Amino acid sequence: MPSVVVMSDARIALVTGANQGLGFALAAGLAARMDPDDLVLLTGRHARRVADAAAAVTTRAGTRSGVIGRVLDVAELARARAFYEALGWRGAKQPDDEVCFFQAGGMVFGLWTALGGHGAPGIELAHNVRTPEDVGASTSRSGTPPSRAR
Repeated sequence: MPSVVVMSDARIALVTGANQGLGFALAAGLAARMDPDDLVLLTGRHARRVADAAAAVTTRAGTRSGVIGRVLDVAELARARAFYEALGWRGAKQPDDEVCFFQAGGMVFGLWTALGGHGAPGIELAHNVRTPEDVGASTSRSGTPPSRAR
């Protein structure tokens, strides 16, 4: 796997599924808004599509940040975990072959396979709160209605 150099004061925006559609639009928008020392790390499943998308964002009028394309198939848990570890994430907890958790400040970053064969593979961010009332307070600050509360 190619390595990624993490810059000291720069920001890195990682965009999955960035070789088309909303992911591509997000990567292009970030590259136009971020600083020249920052990096948009554009990822997708297919090497040629990722390379083409990275080249398109890099040469797009208004692009300010650096842009790098990398292959990342989030359906392959071991490779996805290795990808994030190459970025410097450490201390992953992997209780089984279907999920891997990284502590990310006050959040837990989860990599999932097919969720026991019943769900879509990918990445999930969860914000855990102490009470059901805290769910409403948390989501009202973000402007996003809760999708599920336990």
